[in-house]
Amino acid sequence: MAAIPTWPILVREDTGPNVRALQCLLNYRNNNTALSVDGSFGPLVYNAVAAFQRQNNIYADGQAGATCFVKLVSTVRRGTINNAVRAAQHLLNKFGSSLGVDGNFGPGTETAVQNFQRAMGIPQTKEVDEMTWRCLLGYSDYTLRGQDYRRRDILTSSEKASIRRDGRQMLIPSPLNSSIRNVTNSFNWL
Repeated sequence: MAAIPTWPILVREDTGPNVRALQCLLNYRNNNTALSVDGSFGPLVYNAVAAFQRQNNIYADGQAGATCFVKLVSTVRRGTINNAVRAAQHLLNKFGSSLGVDGNFGPGTETAVQNFQRAMGIPQTKEVDEMTWRCLLGYSDYTLRGQDYRRRDILTSSEKASIRRDGRQMLIPSPLNSSIRNVTNSFNWL
């Protein structure tokens, strides 16, 4: 079974399928299609995220992270027709499905969900539940070679705790051996 990734943090200037999914989920929660789904986290998406956060008593920083995604996602299954399904379809296509993004959770979407769940080694519920959303948003592809949705190295908790800054490089001791991995420009310092 794949490790279940943490929720991503999407911020201004991010682009791609995760942002398209975010735009669909915001449209779903706002019961409209006010945001165009272009995959670009610009000022309109920032404002929509901040407004959603305020409406849901979340600190309104305009960044879509764990507390935001938990309230944005919804379990979708066969027969559901809405923008949350569109979000799932965009994310499934990121993993190689060739679904039409129509918001209709029909047999093709159900098969794609089941295939994704099987490939990830998670329960094959045929529904996009919280675990499936986290895998769809948290990984960039099926390889699971330790990279997140931005294709950056995923660090274990012990690696994160041992990060030392050395100029522009980070030296990260590997828990598997005593060598040190050199990771350059693959981690954003906040």
